[in-house]
Amino acid sequence: MMYFIKYAIGCNTGRVRKVNQDNFWCNGLYLEEINDGLPFILSNTLYSGDNPAIAVFDGMGGEQKGESAAYIAASTFNELMKDNVAPKGVSRLVSYCRTINDEISAFGNSAGISNIGSTGALISFSNKRISIANIGDSPIIRLGKNDFSQISHDHVLMPDRKKSPLTQYLGVPKSEFIIEPYTRELEVCHGDRYLLCSDGITDMVSRDEIKMIMKDTKDIAEAAKKLLERALELGGVDNSTLVLCEIQKIKLFGRNGV
Repeated sequence: MMYFIKYAIGCNTGRVRKVNQDNFWCNGLYLEEINDGLPFILSNTLYSGDNPAIAVFDGMGGEQKGESAAYIAASTFNELMKDNVAPKGVSRLVSYCRTINDEISAFGNSAGISNIGSTGALISFSNKRISIANIGDSPIIRLGKNDFSQISHDHVLMPDRKKSPLTQYLGVPKSEFIIEPYTRELEVCHGDRYLLCSDGITDMVSRDEIKMIMKDTKDIAEAAKKLLERALELGGVDNSTLVLCEIQKIKLFGRNGV
């Protein structure tokens, strides 16, 4: 099935943090290493035939140079998307994660930084399927016709605690272990919405409210704006980044307009 992916991006440093350690990649767009987020919501449309992908990266704020880790992740993702030679689907995303992991680890080693890393939430689209991969605790949430759920996996030591050390992230030296991103493939369904975000959104806004905004706000850019504004209204204690996208089936017409 050929389809469009309408997307909206929001990114805000928040009300407490002085440095934005989030980043993203979508349609060739990402932020510089030192940035103040985005001044407004960006929105546009992708085409499934181009095998596009979207990613959100949250530099580990408790560690050193989180903004550098997130930037390396986004800029490396950008170069990988230019080449676009990896296999499609989840294999492509796992390959990307491991390349990004090595780049962040190499930077940390050369800079003498022992603890540097970023989460990663990635989604790719093809005419046949939607693929996701994640590492760390930046969630991917799906709103379907009859379902609302987190479809990613949180790599955390103690899942029952609100804040728990990560068991996997981008930037792990190969000498420690080989990262294993969580992956999943999903059917393409017209009207489904996908939210990729940093925990600056989900730590502030309840899942019930996220569901309500995603379900009840028809315009994708307006829904993204509401989610970002709500995170700020509730305190904005962390950087907040999101990419919200919607699957829109292409309507094909015959000679008689049918």
